[in-house]
Amino acid sequence: MSSIRLGLIGHNISWSKSTDIFEAMFRRASVDGSFELFDFPPSQLAEWLKTVAPQLRGFAATIPHKQRLMRHLDDIDFRARSIGAVNSVAVEATRLCGYNTDYDGVVSSLRPYEEQIAGKGALILGAGGAARAVLHSLVREFALPRFVVAARTVQTAEMFRTEHERKLGGVEIEIGTIDEPHWSVSDIGLIVNCTPLSGHNHPHELPPVAFEDCRTAVYFDLNYNRHNQAVAVAREAGLVAFDGALMLVTQAVASFRLWTGLEADAQEIMRDVFDSEQP
Repeated sequence: MSSIRLGLIGHNISWSKSTDIFEAMFRRASVDGSFELFDFPPSQLAEWLKTVAPQLRGFAATIPHKQRLMRHLDDIDFRARSIGAVNSVAVEATRLCGYNTDYDGVVSSLRPYEEQIAGKGALILGAGGAARAVLHSLVREFALPRFVVAARTVQTAEMFRTEHERKLGGVEIEIGTIDEPHWSVSDIGLIVNCTPLSGHNHPHELPPVAFEDCRTAVYFDLNYNRHNQAVAVAREAGLVAFDGALMLVTQAVASFRLWTGLEADAQEIMRDVFDSEQP
């Protein structure tokens, strides 16, 4: 097999662990490959796709490109199209084919807590590409019936609700804004932070959650910085709380399979990169 060139597109992503993860997978598979970070704003996306993407076997996408990317692709698989976001693109000859492996990452991360969250409502902070994958996986894999979705603006939240109530039929979605939290937490069994708050670029800004009012809930923060303050605060309040490290690895393993046809063990890669195992 010739050398494999992969990458990640995003903006302000110098902190990303993706290079470490893919290098670990190349090493364990005894494959010659490289993984690069491509950091640029949305205004440069079309040009990058035209000039750089054809040189790669595949690439991942993170904030702020997961939704904008879709209009430039030649093909999008059914799941990604339904979610409305792409985080994984396979380069097949001259065609760019989009997938959503965030979905796989969410399912793997939450499966151990399936009984604890069953039948309860979920609070989703954020309304971007990651939040879309979270919502779809919670409905389709865990059959959660009720959601509160908090976005930056009421307009964004309302657009999110309208789109996904239509797509997912029968799902109840209440909306709110992150800056003015007013939602009820009485029936919340799961809180998922899909915003950058508490992450690498905003380590001292906590998401607006009164953890002491929802001690029986599970807190899942998609950020994966080692000293995530929101995870620490949630644990101190008595919640089961964890970050997005396993999600990051699991979605990368799924993308690696799409791009190369090779398998990797997520728990082995977790040990290699994060020196830990999550359940």
